[in-house]
Amino acid sequence: MPLPKENEVFTYGMYKTWPDDERWEIIEGVPYDMSPAPNTEHQRLSITISNELYNFLKDKKCKVFAAPFDVRLPESDEADDD
Repeated sequence: MPLPKENEVFTYGMYKTWPDDERWEIIEGVPYDMSPAPNTEHQRLSITISNELYNFLKDKKCKVFAAPFDVRLPESDEADDD
């Protein structure tokens, strides 16, 4: 990923061009280097919570996905690459 310039806003379109072997998230245009992969206890708790959510949402419109999974929360009619 290129070094950010002062006041540069990063977009999802930019993020899609970054290497897949690096973990990043963008919050309000600011890139954050994610921590290393979670430990065993985190993964155990994560799957337990995911299982509970899956069972609760079974046969409903909402679906559960395990991480890592890209989630994009656009503002109104914002295009993917903005």
